[in-house]
Amino acid sequence: METGGCDVDHLFLSRQFNEFQAHAQRKVLASFGAVHEATGKLAACLTLAGSEGNWSSPVTGAFGGIAMLEGVPTHVVETIAANATTWLKADGARSCRVRLPPQSFQDSATAILQNVLFRAGWRLENVDLNFHLLTSSPDQFFASLNETKQKEIRRLKRAGTVFAAVPTAEAQPVYDVIAKNRVHLGHPMTMSWPAVVSLANAFQERVKFFGAFRGEEILAGAICLSIAKHYLYVFYWGDAPQYRKESPVMCLAEGIVAYSNQAGISVIDLGTSSDASKPDEGLISFKRSLGCSTTTKATFRLDL
Repeated sequence: METGGCDVDHLFLSRQFNEFQAHAQRKVLASFGAVHEATGKLAACLTLAGSEGNWSSPVTGAFGGIAMLEGVPTHVVETIAANATTWLKADGARSCRVRLPPQSFQDSATAILQNVLFRAGWRLENVDLNFHLLTSSPDQFFASLNETKQKEIRRLKRAGTVFAAVPTAEAQPVYDVIAKNRVHLGHPMTMSWPAVVSLANAFQERVKFFGAFRGEEILAGAICLSIAKHYLYVFYWGDAPQYRKESPVMCLAEGIVAYSNQAGISVIDLGTSSDASKPDEGLISFKRSLGCSTTTKATFRLDL
């Protein structure tokens, strides 16, 4: 058992992220891995975080799973899952939940782990609907929108609305506008501003702040996480309630597409539009209007 897990490009599975979030949330980590016989390096690793008998992967974040090199045999993952299950039972755990990446992440390790957990008797707890955009040029993105969305973007630009990346030191207005949006919609923020700043300072190349501005006024904001070199996750976004009718989030969406296109990012994950598998039709309609594709995102649970 190796605390912290593997060193991988996947943010939510990296040793640094696991250790950072476990400390922040006062959880303990347990990692179960397989070492490559020839090199002595970890070939696969499943890291769980626990508190008061409840364990999960990831520690926190949109999705977790297993960090694994290409070509690792299925029986190795079976052994890791079996060892984790045996350890959880011996430790007196109550439950363990593994939130797998959406299909848009295109990770072969996820497919293997899902197969292994299912056959090992883990319960499929949720199948959520996840939405993503394949990155295109700004012109292609604009052309893909319906006439109403195109008019909204033109109107915003005529009124002087501009998109901009914001450095962490100046990003509190981005957080504040998102918080106001979520309060307006009846959804609390899951992270405080000090917690977001702490995360951004610890992972400076991974946490991105964006805003739609008109002069000094911020109309909409987004906080995104670079999960892997090719994959950007929109962690939070929203527009100011007083500007909601103008849909400044459209200017934000166009800007994030342009940023991703320039940065070599191929997938923009806009997250789930369901809660415990129950679809949010309004949110689904909005994401489809942006041209999003739909995939599933599975959560497995082991009750002990």
